[in-house]
Amino acid sequence: MKKLISVLGIITVLVFYFAYYFYNGYSGTFNLIAVSWGDGKYGKAFYGVYVYAVPFEDKISVKSTIHIGRGTPFVGYQYDLGEIGISNSMEEAVKQWGKITWSDEGVLIGKGQNHELFITKEKIESHR
Repeated sequence: MKKLISVLGIITVLVFYFAYYFYNGYSGTFNLIAVSWGDGKYGKAFYGVYVYAVPFEDKISVKSTIHIGRGTPFVGYQYDLGEIGISNSMEEAVKQWGKITWSDEGVLIGKGQNHELFITKEKIESHR
């Protein structure tokens, strides 16, 4: 009986673990604005910029994360940029933040004066 209870406990923990990481790994994809992979000194298409929307009151909070390497939702490194802007609607968020441009100097997220964020390659590659 004790063995059965411990096995059920382990199964319960594993279910919650996978549910938690599935939600955290994929919840941003439901409101995905843009994604683009760029090269770095550690490999081709090694850095992935994800820009996504999170509804907040009557606005859209635009957030971004840089994924480092081709990990999985369970294993991988991320550089969370947090909130990079606020938009009035999903359509406006896509228009303002839907462009990602890679260069030798870094990555530019967004377009327009008040809707741009530049991250240098030096900062992106500082994870090691």
